Amino acid sequence: MTPPSPDATRRRPPIDALPTELLAYILTLATHAPDAEPRPATVPDPEQEGGDMCTYQPFDAASVKRPLRYAGTCRRWRAVAFDTPLLWTNICVTPDMFVPGCPADGGDEVLDTCWLELYCRLSRNRALDILIDGRDMEWRHADPRCYTPWFTTNHMTHALSVLLPHLGRWRSISVLTDVYSPMHVALKALDTFLVAYGAPFLESIRLMRCDAYAAFSRDSPVSDPAQLFLASATNHRGLLPSLRHLTMRGVPACWSSVAAQLTDKLCSLEISHLPRPAQPTVTNFVVLLSAAKNVSRLVMNGAGPSLQDVGQDFLDSAPIGPSLPLLSHVVLGIRKTAVGFALLHMLHGAPKMHHLTLEDASDPAERRSVDCAPLIAFLHLRPNAGLFPTLAELRLRRVRFGGPVPPGAHVPYLELISVEPNALDVQADEVCIRGPIQLPRRPLALSIEDSCDMVQTMCLGKGDKAPRLVTVHEFEGPDGDGLREYRNFGSTEMRIVTRASRCAEWWEESSNAPSSDSEDSEVGSSKLRRGSDPYKLDWPLELY
Repeated sequence: MTPPSPDATRRRPPIDALPTELLAYILTLATHAPDAEPRPATVPDPEQEGGDMCTYQPFDAASVKRPLRYAGTCRRWRAVAFDTPLLWTNICVTPDMFVPGCPADGGDEVLDTCWLELYCRLSRNRALDILIDGRDMEWRHADPRCYTPWFTTNHMTHALSVLLPHLGRWRSISVLTDVYSPMHVALKALDTFLVAYGAPFLESIRLMRCDAYAAFSRDSPVSDPAQLFLASATNHRGLLPSLRHLTMRGVPACWSSVAAQLTDKLCSLEISHLPRPAQPTVTNFVVLLSAAKNVSRLVMNGAGPSLQDVGQDFLDSAPIGPSLPLLSHVVLGIRKTAVGFALLHMLHGAPKMHHLTLEDASDPAERRSVDCAPLIAFLHLRPNAGLFPTLAELRLRRVRFGGPVPPGAHVPYLELISVEPNALDVQADEVCIRGPIQLPRRPLALSIEDSCDMVQTMCLGKGDKAPRLVTVHEFEGPDGDGLREYRNFGSTEMRIVTRASRCAEWWEESSNAPSSDSEDSEVGSSKLRRGSDPYKLDWPLELY
């Protein structure tokens, strides 16, 4: 047998000499590796800010196509790709899957499910991560034209008809829609399959109606209680034994049935942006927390609880909340100060709370934002002085102070986002200021110099109680991201940090938006766009 010539050997790519198992491993790593330019995530890295991976989706419509590109490289790669189930476990339903419909049926676009069937077949028995992104990224709420959603109930039905038979393999499911009708179809179909078969390996559920305006409606999107999510599972338990992360934004549910499916494995719980009739009651909220006693992250943002089932003496009674020994991160978006009292009252059993965010989740049409001063007093005045003994970070977002801050109010780290500057009366070792600030009887700071002068005036008046470090974030800095300069006055050091122009666009569009989870943004194909509607939850609120 004639050996190959040296030239032929040199022309052979080195990767062709890799064993099949190693090549399959490399392709798997490349498929599931994050992009070079990270996409916005709804929760920060678990090693930073104490976050977790409760709502982070590590893939989008572009990344799920990587296995197809690998399979089209050459015959060997095609064989390896088709024989490696882990390459096909990420499934994404997007507008890219639309094809023209039959003219006889009106010619409307239909969902081409052949890709879903291919991925479900090639993934074999592996766990599936599914993202159904039904948002219209070009839609603006202020558009005067009648809006017809591109993702209809028929599209949702066709997608789930392929995916639901594999419910036993689901590891995560994310459904994002602009309007409620396709979400309702998804919930009813999922409800039916859950009651019939359960989802033993489902760890993460994210159900998001990405229109914050809907939260201020006087009516619930579901008028019949029997049509609520999990309403048919009232007499069933153990349908979601592996559930660790649950996020429900703008999605009403039968809260007692939801609580019945929660276990000690639940790490994070978010209920956000609900109209008042759909909000859980105090009793529902207590039952939810009692069922998820090991939760470490809790978000209740514009979702009550409704105070209809409690009397006037509720806050004077003994705390009724359950013990939450692992709860460390809490975000409370409130529309009424009384609701904030009720939430803090019920969270007394969280001795390890480390991060607390208080923000205004009221209707933007309201003339006045939520008064936060009574809540700060409740946190720091006896007999509640030891309510959260490990509290290290307090974030205040778009709230006001209708009264004086208690003299003893102190927190190691204070972050202010579009808040009146008298919030600086809260004693802190470090202060971070984002957004415009304004002193009494003085105009709004229109430049970074005005903001710094205001901060300096406030800090010098505090004497030895002034913070040792104040960081002021300037949007659209002259030299891009990074530290621009620092100043010293008294015992305080001030750092001026600039951010890229994209942050300026974001701030311009979101300064008057309804509040949203400070650690939350949308995922998948979301992009920051100048002119995008700030009230649609498709942009990151926490950029740093």
